[in-house]
Amino acid sequence: MKNLFNNLMFFAAVGIMASCSQAPAGEEVKTEETKEVKAADAEAKTLTVDAAASSMNWEGSKVTGKHSGTVKIKSGTLQVKGTELVGGSFVIDMTSITVTDLKDKAKADLEGHLKTGDFFEVEKFAEGKFEITGVKAEAGAEGATHLISGNLTLKDKSHGVSIPATVKIENGEMTATTAQFTIDRQNWGIKYAGKKDDLINDKMGIKLSIKAK
Repeated sequence: MKNLFNNLMFFAAVGIMASCSQAPAGEEVKTEETKEVKAADAEAKTLTVDAAASSMNWEGSKVTGKHSGTVKIKSGTLQVKGTELVGGSFVIDMTSITVTDLKDKAKADLEGHLKTGDFFEVEKFAEGKFEITGVKAEAGAEGATHLISGNLTLKDKSHGVSIPATVKIENGEMTATTAQFTIDRQNWGIKYAGKKDDLINDKMGIKLSIKAK
């Protein structure tokens, strides 16, 4: 009976700590079934993603605080027909994951940990990918003009997501930016819970800025 009581108290404490770990800010994006990626429209113009001018920011939180950083966009192409984005994809360089809110040893230690099997296992899964499956003109929060649907692949696991974005096409160049949104990392096999007294929230914040020309 004493052991049962202790176990119940432990799980209750875990639940309390998890609830105290506030999720990163941003609209939660639910996962969906992956959808077919349509062949490029023959009438569409293909733009090359400017990797140096594109970015992906991330944010994670735990009971005692939060951390943030960046991941580089490696490559990609986008299809534009007239003044509308109609398709495309881009590759995420997971080996480039960087922590921006820490310095020196603490920064190096967390970056190293994020690259292990506890998180993104970059030695085995060096790249992620986002493939557009649909684009719908739809006004949203923080100036979003479109809802971009696509298959997001991390750690070789793919799920459909629909992300509000602000899309601009001017003078043959395109930018697509998002406010920070959140996904449930567990769906992509990122299951490390954190320390027993410092649990990590399952929601992970992401903010994208993709430029192509």
